[in-house]
Amino acid sequence: MKAHRELRSRNERGVALLIAMFALLLISGVAISLMQMAGTESAITANYRQNTLAFYAAQAGLEEARLRAMEEAPNSLRANPLFPN
Repeated sequence: MKAHRELRSRNERGVALLIAMFALLLISGVAISLMQMAGTESAITANYRQNTLAFYAAQAGLEEARLRAMEEAPNSLRANPLFPN
């Protein structure tokens, strides 16, 4: 009986190491994928912010041009002597 226990424990000695290495590999894979997702989210957020900034800058430029095209505006292009009517 004692010989059987020694034989079994000798055969199972490396199994714990393999299970621990597999668990470490699995946790490392999850951590790397989470870091990758965080980087992607940061890039998406920066892209969205730049897109929104460009949209509002273009909108402001169009509004400024529309207002300057009106004659009664205080800084109208038509009131400027460099731009003849």
